[in-house]
Amino acid sequence: MKRFLHSADYVFYQSEFAKRAADCFLGERKGPSEVLYNAVDTRRFIPPATALSGFRILLAGSHNQFYRVETAINTLAIVRRTIPEARLVLAGRYQWTDQEQLALSQVREVALKAGVDRAVEAVGPYTQDEVVDLLGSTHVLLHTQYNDCCPRLVLEAMSCGLPVVYSASGGTPELVGPDAGIGIPAPEDWEVAHPPQPEELADALCQVARRRAELSLLARRRAVERFDVHIWFDRHLKVFQQAAAKTGR
Repeated sequence: MKRFLHSADYVFYQSEFAKRAADCFLGERKGPSEVLYNAVDTRRFIPPATALSGFRILLAGSHNQFYRVETAINTLAIVRRTIPEARLVLAGRYQWTDQEQLALSQVREVALKAGVDRAVEAVGPYTQDEVVDLLGSTHVLLHTQYNDCCPRLVLEAMSCGLPVVYSASGGTPELVGPDAGIGIPAPEDWEVAHPPQPEELADALCQVARRRAELSLLARRRAVERFDVHIWFDRHLKVFQQAAAKTGR
């Protein structure tokens, strides 16, 4: 990886966080580079046509660490003290173990212990063809992953009008910005994960519930203005054209 980074004609980093990580572990690159965030097709990922009732919280993606799910369930229990109708939708693969039934039993155990087993919907893995409907069936994305580099799911959620409550670590704060959600402060640590605390996440979710309409519009607007896929394509095209011109192709 180090050899590829330093020998490439041009490098795109997925986020400022990704560049810091590369500088730290692979050495600072001397050649041309820039930060270019992941993109979303904002014409496909659109807000639902009709308003939803209740307050449905989505935790989605590949759950490589158990804390992602455990934190979300414990957060739901606190949120329901203020918003009794709140529900948690768990979507994606449980990958902290290779035994699916063991993972499911661990999820059920945490939900039972927290007293929210009837308010947790485990929908399992989903495809890219299903993700727009999944996002459109919820009100807010809860992203508990620590030090996520540049999560495309966050952009897809924002494009669908979902505010994001998240660990303010990794590259996620660069995507959400100051207006499209609420981040929970976290230290930058390369060795140890620092999951957000359920109490802080719950407070942020309750704030989102009160400002849902406003934040939904801001999230959608940020996705369209900053992360539309055409911006990503156009920038790649310009870099490739410049490279081709230098080589005379």
